[in-house]
This record gives sequence, structure tokens and C-alpha cells, in this order.
Amino acid sequence: MSSKNDINGLVKLLVNALANEVSELFISTIEEHLENKVLNASKNQKLLIDSDELAELLSVSKSTIIKLRKQGLPTIKIGDAVRFEPEVAMQFLKLNFKEKEDERFKESYS
Repeated sequence: MSSKNDINGLVKLLVNALANEVSELFISTIEEHLENKVLNASKNQKLLIDSDELAELLSVSKSTIIKLRKQGLPTIKIGDAVRFEPEVAMQFLKLNFKEKEDERFKESYS
């Protein structure tokens, strides 16, 4: 019986050690990704922009940005302030307008 308890104890120690190692690797990978994102950002490019800046970037009105938010445009809230990641906003628009374009194409040629 004692050897079974010893084996179970050893297995628990190994599992805990492995879990800790995986956790540390996961956290360091996330930290590295975030650091790279900040370092690779151009000095002139902001990581987060406000509604006015996004409207200017997309050459649309601020009311269009509000409509896009209602349609699911991803935002980041910092207190009462709403901010956008330019890359995420562009991906959202490409995906949504691509789908609508495809639907219009299908409708007009059906």
C-alpha cells in the first residue's frame, strides 16, 4: 500500500509541476505577443483611436461610426471613453461588407 501512495504522490507532484510550467509558458507567450504588438506599432500609428479619429480614417461621418457600433463594431471602453483598434475595425468592415457584397451579387444574378 505504501508504494501505491508513493506513486500517487509522485504523479501529483509531476502533474502540478507540468501544470505550472504550462501556465508560465502560456503567460510568457501572451506577454511576448503584447510587447511585440506595442513595439511593432509605428510611432505615428496609435494603438487605440476615438470615434472622431476612426471616422476620419474611414472618411465617414461620426454618425456612421455610431451605426457601425450598433451593428457590432468592436470597441474598448476605458471608463466612459470608447476607443477602437484600427486593425480590428478594418477587419470588421471587410468581413461585414464582403458578406453584403456577396449577397447583393447573388440577388442580382439569381
